[in-house]
Amino acid sequence: MKSVLIVDGNYLLSKTTFSLNKNNYLYLYLEASLNKSIDGYMSWHKFDRIFIVSDSREKSWRLRLDKKYKVTRKKDDKINWDFVHETYLTFKDSIKAKRKVRVLEAPTVEGDDWIAFLVHKLNAKNIST
Repeated sequence: MKSVLIVDGNYLLSKTTFSLNKNNYLYLYLEASLNKSIDGYMSWHKFDRIFIVSDSREKSWRLRLDKKYKVTRKKDDKINWDFVHETYLTFKDSIKAKRKVRVLEAPTVEGDDWIAFLVHKLNAKNIST
């Protein structure tokens, strides 16, 4: 049976950012840590494909429905988020060179939307997600 792995890229970025920042390594190892995570996932199993899904850089369609969507989320002001997002863009561009990895991102679409879409579509084709 074919199998794919779906990675929430924004969760991976957030988890890695806060962990590295806590240990004062954010500016040294962010991109390398993201790559190491993907390499680690690839070593778990011979996946036929790995999808890294990412939130749109534009505002989510959900924000048009609910102006309070995600307003309670707080960012650590001590983190240079421009650096984090630029590094993430570089990471997404470079990860495309890995043969089995595909990055999915589209205007107003969130990573969770991609996950729901892929699980529904691929499971219907008998592909394990």
